[in-house]
Amino acid sequence: MPNIKTFSGRPALKGDASGPAAVTKLGFNATATYMEVLFGGSKSGVCKDHDNPDLYEKDLAGTVLCIPQTIGSSAAACTYMAAVQAGIAPKAMLFAGPMDSIAACGLIMAYYWADKTPIIAVDNLGDEFLETVKTGNRIDVSCDGTVKVHH
Repeated sequence: MPNIKTFSGRPALKGDASGPAAVTKLGFNATATYMEVLFGGSKSGVCKDHDNPDLYEKDLAGTVLCIPQTIGSSAAACTYMAAVQAGIAPKAMLFAGPMDSIAACGLIMAYYWADKTPIIAVDNLGDEFLETVKTGNRIDVSCDGTVKVHH
């Protein structure tokens, strides 16, 4: 029988999503990850942030991205919408702590303005969440902020 651990967070951008976890305990830099999508016309969801060995060269399309926070410049806001429009975005972003303003700006733009399925966002899941989830675990996200980690 599978082991399921349930966490409850704040549904910042509501929706239901399921997929494999992509996990880093480092900050997620959307600009470094998706710069080629934004400015180079790439249609690849492969992470190009060489400063994040947990995610570098991994395809993030269709994953549930589990992170402590985001890092980087204000240009990151546009990269979320570009990734959604290209169809190569994660299904959801799950934050151990509060979602920062740059991620919120970009994810809100993508949620309301993109023509494709937006990125669901849940924050305030806690440090235990990042200690529990491992890359490849199946994650189920509910619109009420409930996150189930299957391991």
